[in-house]
Amino acid sequence: MSAHTYETYNARYLTFEAIAQSFIPNEEFKALIVAGHSVLIGPRGCGKTTLLKMLHPRAFVACQDKGMKTLLDSMPFWGIYIPTDKQWCSLLDIISEKYNPDKINTIAATLICINVLSAISLCFQDLIDIAASSLENGNPYGETLNKDQFMELEVELSTELVRVWEIEKPIVPTLYAINQYFDKITRRLEGDLYTQNSVTSNPIVKTYSNFVSLASSAFKAFKRICRRSKFCALKQFQWALCFDELEIAPQWLRDRLYGLLRSTADQQMYFKITSAPIIGQTVLQNTDASEKHDFNEILNWVHDDPSLYNWESFCGQLYSSIISKSYTATTMFDIVGKYDIIRCLTETDPLIKKKIGQDVDYVPGSPTWQLYKLLAEQDKTFKEYLLKNSIDPENPYDEAKKDAVLRKIKTTAACRYYFLVGQKKRTRKKVAFYFGEDLIYDTSDGNPRLAINIINPLLSEYEKNRKTIGITRQSVIISKLSEERFEFYNNYPNALIEYGFKSYSLGDLIRMVGRCFQKALYEESFQPEPVNTFHIDSKTPKEFRTLIQYGLDLGAILEVKKNKKKRIYKLSYILHPYFNLPKRSNAKPIALSSILANDGVIATKPQKKESKVIQGQLF
Repeated sequence: MSAHTYETYNARYLTFEAIAQSFIPNEEFKALIVAGHSVLIGPRGCGKTTLLKMLHPRAFVACQDKGMKTLLDSMPFWGIYIPTDKQWCSLLDIISEKYNPDKINTIAATLICINVLSAISLCFQDLIDIAASSLENGNPYGETLNKDQFMELEVELSTELVRVWEIEKPIVPTLYAINQYFDKITRRLEGDLYTQNSVTSNPIVKTYSNFVSLASSAFKAFKRICRRSKFCALKQFQWALCFDELEIAPQWLRDRLYGLLRSTADQQMYFKITSAPIIGQTVLQNTDASEKHDFNEILNWVHDDPSLYNWESFCGQLYSSIISKSYTATTMFDIVGKYDIIRCLTETDPLIKKKIGQDVDYVPGSPTWQLYKLLAEQDKTFKEYLLKNSIDPENPYDEAKKDAVLRKIKTTAACRYYFLVGQKKRTRKKVAFYFGEDLIYDTSDGNPRLAINIINPLLSEYEKNRKTIGITRQSVIISKLSEERFEFYNNYPNALIEYGFKSYSLGDLIRMVGRCFQKALYEESFQPEPVNTFHIDSKTPKEFRTLIQYGLDLGAILEVKKNKKKRIYKLSYILHPYFNLPKRSNAKPIALSSILANDGVIATKPQKKESKVIQGQLF
């Protein structure tokens, strides 16, 4: 991934060279460069476009890092970057009201084909230009051709492409002229669509209907004509067509492309496709292609323990790269220190102190022991929980039950004490609970753009005093970012539904889910692992499934467990400070319909009343 500021960073608008100069490889990239088809799935901002662009020849040449060069050398293909064009996606939506599905599919195939062939010719141009320019830069690839011969290669290749692609003549035999031709016929086709001329009988539509066969012909021509160039032949004439941002394309258009993963037998051509997560299904559910057999599915967000470990490692490298270039600190630890739940209490609560020489947790007199004792005095449900587990509330320690009970309840007990008991003694709105290197890494949930957005205000704060930021100030900064993120989701355009004569935004849904988790943690009887994940059940109205899809697209909601029977979701950790929630995952999710029913959004059948302790009864 690349280290750019959040406000300006969008890989779609950056050159291949700009991305490569600050790229940091992650495990997803290592999986992407393996030979074969790949589907890269993740929310916006998770770095999908950056990964695809790093497969391009220009990124290959621009990369200066030795370790990265070794990785790129092992990549067995050249990547051809093919962005999804928002203009023709919108065009297809408009004409869907004027044409029948068969005609729309035909038009879509033509637009895709032209887009692909244009990207191929641009990549061919780059390969020849790089090879020719290397002659003036020490000839690192050992080229035996001179500049005039490279110009002859381009003319010969362009002439052959004009033939196999049936390009209208006369045309200058250059790759630039071929790209200009594709721009011209695209505009012509758009004009016919708007005027409702006979588009499907247009010779352009007949000629450019199958990009796979035309791409294959182009690759064969390139191999035959350019094999004398050492750089052009560096990847043994293997290619990856990299389709980016398919989430903005219509579903039927995505299915058409996904189907190629199963049907394409050309061993010199791979597909690398990016997409946002699809609610309740795999992105290829409507095709015959199967994961691992036909393609490699790469999840580009934190979804399990291994991905969390990989993200923390990557995030450390990302932050170190940013810090080393512009700031006086040397590590993230210098700026924010380490996260520790008990530190929240020992540094801010006068009743809990860390005694000198007392480094053993949970034993009598330790901060954790003090926490449990004080909470048992204030929270009768916590006291009952200890008694139920045969632990004395006056002396909450049992060596035999340290791991099974005492360690398990630490986070929940700290939250209940700190945000409820301790908050009564404080006047400030936010409490010092969100700080430290580990927590800050995890808060961005595998999203580099969000990670950069988090570190920027922390670095600015650090530069004021040139010393580790206090935990209270860190928490204020993180909580403010959480509030801003919530407002972003709440006001996101079009993320709005109508249900039961009321309007609900994505923010409304997030608020209902967050409040459900908040109540489970603070207002109900003490549980060591209160619910903080959910699943979408059959009783969930389809309208709210639409909001969930928006949440998945934007990264507000993330899938944490994936199996055929049940998919489990959580709120992004950047939203947890907004609801005073800790960073946790729970194996027993609540049904989304239950969350909606508790808020009175949907009606449910009367159920047996469960015992519930509201906040006013807790203390």
